[in-house]
Amino acid sequence: MKTPNWKVLALALLWAQFPQGARGAPDPCKDADRILGGSKKPDSWHRGLLGEAELRARGHGDEVKGLDRVSGWLDLADEFRAQGDGWRDRHIPSFETLADEHLEFIRHGLVERFGKDFNPKDFNRLAEDAGRRRAEGSMTHGWWLDWNQRLALLYGGEKREKGDDSLVSLYLSRKENRISRTRTPPPWAFFHFLALRKMVSSFVNSFPNVVLLPVWDDGIGRPAFNRLFLSRLYPIGLTNRLREADESLLSPVNFMSHDVFHANLIERQVVLLEKDGVIAGDRLLHRLLLAELDGLSKDERNMVEDIFFDRFHDRYGDSGVSLMKEHKLASEEGMDRFMLYIVSPRRRGENEAQARTYAETLLRAGRRLPKKAP
Repeated sequence: MKTPNWKVLALALLWAQFPQGARGAPDPCKDADRILGGSKKPDSWHRGLLGEAELRARGHGDEVKGLDRVSGWLDLADEFRAQGDGWRDRHIPSFETLADEHLEFIRHGLVERFGKDFNPKDFNRLAEDAGRRRAEGSMTHGWWLDWNQRLALLYGGEKREKGDDSLVSLYLSRKENRISRTRTPPPWAFFHFLALRKMVSSFVNSFPNVVLLPVWDDGIGRPAFNRLFLSRLYPIGLTNRLREADESLLSPVNFMSHDVFHANLIERQVVLLEKDGVIAGDRLLHRLLLAELDGLSKDERNMVEDIFFDRFHDRYGDSGVSLMKEHKLASEEGMDRFMLYIVSPRRRGENEAQARTYAETLLRAGRRLPKKAP
């Protein structure tokens, strides 16, 4: 018996941790527009939902930030998918304007953080790269992912360290694969940056069926992420300051890593749902649930948005939950069983009202599902 090649096995296990995607898989949810009362276009379901202005008029605050950008992101993803694999190596005109926005956004954060110590050398290098790509017509999706990672790296770490500037020089130089002996990057950065690049590269191979989209992020609320559920479009936040996520204060590169990590977990679950043939029901029920949210009061809506985000964003990849499964449990097993399933014993008193409101809204949405043929 031959001795197994442990290096090959280790690489295979590592590769299995990242989504490979299912190319060209059509959207099986064909009834969504008809049931939601939207237009005849299959991608228009999100345009009939309330936007930021309407929700703020109802008393909502910054938790709804980003909602008005969702439709634009979804339209961009639909444009990519309409062209198929041809978009992978093609210039994307939308990135021309977005690049200028991202540069100004990051520049503002760098000046605010470093003040007189701000050295524009590496920033200018990235600006020149964007200008050259614009002139050549080579702003591809892969370039956009890589370029935004480098923008995030300009900020450095959570703490201002002497190694921050050397880290930027290390990765932005033409010889980025050669580590300088005279400059030592902060220890946190090497692992996080390499992990980020590995996860991002796995998504590039699944484009345009799966779209990882770096966007400037001055605060994207939970409702925006909830609205994107099962769209296979994942906005990756480019921040220009320290941001809190998962109870930690993160630098821009670590915040971006956090978003990519969540996207990776969610996409793995989506692939499983697709293989099991149940993604159509989940996708349709999700859109019906969003329509129900527009009829709720501010407090009720926030309850449902919070618990949905917790289950289908923060814990989705490792929980194995399905929206149709939760609807079936609530409708067939009753509210008491549903509470035991969805609310942990430690937080029962704290989250019971949230879970009950969520279940009632889910059941109302489920009544609009198409009836099964006898």
